[in-house]
Amino acid sequence: MSSLFTPENLQFNYFAALMMFFIGVYTMAASRNLIRLLIGLEVSSKGCMLAFLAAGSAIGNIALVQALLIIMISVEAVVVAVGLTLIIRAFRQQGNIDPTKLSELKG
Repeated sequence: MSSLFTPENLQFNYFAALMMFFIGVYTMAASRNLIRLLIGLEVSSKGCMLAFLAAGSAIGNIALVQALLIIMISVEAVVVAVGLTLIIRAFRQQGNIDPTKLSELKG
């Protein structure tokens, strides 16, 4: 069984990473829901991780890429935790999670 991350599959991997990234960006741009914005951010970051992994396997330095991905996953977990906390707080105060209606949260 051959690996998906080979130099022969590099274009496919980059294409998949680019598609994931732009699907996440589209989700963030088209959404009027904070949960969907957070999901779009996650999909975009997973596309970036896939691109890093493909590039690392192409140059043959997979250990460095794995270390970077572990750091990215750790930071991403913190971002999601803080984001969900803020979304829950906004929902409890305002009763909705529409980002256009949350202008009263200033100050």
